[in-house]
Amino acid sequence: MRQAGRKWTTADLPEACNTNNLFRKSFIPTYIKWVSQGYNPWTVDDLAAVTAMQKIWNAVYRNTIRYTISTNSPVFAIVSRIYILQELCN
Repeated sequence: MRQAGRKWTTADLPEACNTNNLFRKSFIPTYIKWVSQGYNPWTVDDLAAVTAMQKIWNAVYRNTIRYTISTNSPVFAIVSRIYILQELCN
């Protein structure tokens, strides 16, 4: 569990989700592609983001790692932070 004031890190992700580097090589790029195809990538609704992330998670991990994404989960926080940083750098 994360301590108050500490950011989520990949160490907080579900065990084994980094097997074959799937989180970085498949999950994150797929989510970024989904966001980039929207009307305005700067204003992605949290509910829409969670729904998309969950569908992507289920497709990438094919139920080998059961996990529910929420706005309070490390997956949501890490992917959202990576997306924002990538957009600011481009």
